[in-house]
Amino acid sequence: MTSYVQPDRETDGHRAAADLCMVIADLSAGGAQRVFSQLANAWAAEGRIITVVTFSDAQVDFFPLVPEIRRISLGGLKPSPGLFNAVAANFRRLHALRRAFKDSGADRILSFTGSMNVLAVLAARGLDLWVSISERNDPTRQSLGRIWNVLRRWSYPMADKVTANSHGAVEALAAFVPREKLAFVPNPIAPAPSSMAAVLPGPSILNVGRLSPQKAQDVLIAAFADLAGEFPDWRLVIVGTGEWEETLRAQAGQLGIADRVLFIGQIDDPFPYYRAARIFALPSRFEGTPNAMLEAMSVSMPCIVSDASRGPLEYVEDGISGLVVAVGDAGKLSAAMRRLMADPEWASTLGDRGRENLSLHSLEAVLGGWAEVLGLPPTQADQLTVDR
Repeated sequence: MTSYVQPDRETDGHRAAADLCMVIADLSAGGAQRVFSQLANAWAAEGRIITVVTFSDAQVDFFPLVPEIRRISLGGLKPSPGLFNAVAANFRRLHALRRAFKDSGADRILSFTGSMNVLAVLAARGLDLWVSISERNDPTRQSLGRIWNVLRRWSYPMADKVTANSHGAVEALAAFVPREKLAFVPNPIAPAPSSMAAVLPGPSILNVGRLSPQKAQDVLIAAFADLAGEFPDWRLVIVGTGEWEETLRAQAGQLGIADRVLFIGQIDDPFPYYRAARIFALPSRFEGTPNAMLEAMSVSMPCIVSDASRGPLEYVEDGISGLVVAVGDAGKLSAAMRRLMADPEWASTLGDRGRENLSLHSLEAVLGGWAEVLGLPPTQADQLTVDR
């Protein structure tokens, strides 16, 4: 059932048409959801009229939206067993999404993430809407499932603009999307909510992300186990939740390091942990441009990343602004961590160099890039600045 939350903005008794209708499946704890909410809230703060459409209800959001944003929750995220039920459910989602587009009054749509992008493109057909979709991961490594992969290649070229948050993803999309429709827009780094630092039981290696096969925390735990005896004061700190939590806890127990691995869970503000830990490790099996890595680099943490996808490698140059290891290789990851643990001065140098690579990622700069890509008109504040 469709539900509407947040007060509507009215003009002469009528709800004003949105400047932009933004679409995402949910606002759970994820990198795409974080960026989506940052953009929506920042545009609303600029005075733009924003409508956000999700399938999930607002009550289960991890990332909040400001009250000025109109929210349309469509429902329909429950799994649909069997091919017939899945097809029927997606036709219902298309119908609901199409109705929400009309109801928003916007002439521009911005959709985030793979399967939602497919639905947004198809729902907008014949409505005279300008549609931009945003790929948030590495499309060469992230499978949406056999049918959705085919639909992605078929539907993406129908969009008016297709963006990605890494140059590598843009190149991958060029295999089936016309280059004139492609654009690179980096992830923003929002100012840290506080200047606090967490209190940890000793020097620590940090990982922040969903506990899932993609993020490869299993490789990280195995690598840390190789070093545990050599560096008895060190801890591995993992921030996040996910379907792999019990598997990872069991792995730490089997390796005899359960008391050395701290599972923090999901938190609103990870920056206290970035400030408290010594090293950030992200050995993912694939990535777009990981927000957690950018946040760690923004406070000069030395970062270790895998070579699985081009996104992280656009910021981390091996031995210059961080360390790069072979994906899935616990031995290489262990060796990289040992180098930084044993040489804190060099680790600090790598962290400082990494921070220098983030000049394009201020929220203001990224908002400007999005406004240009989407063709958003100047806000009233922009016009006042020009008039002066």
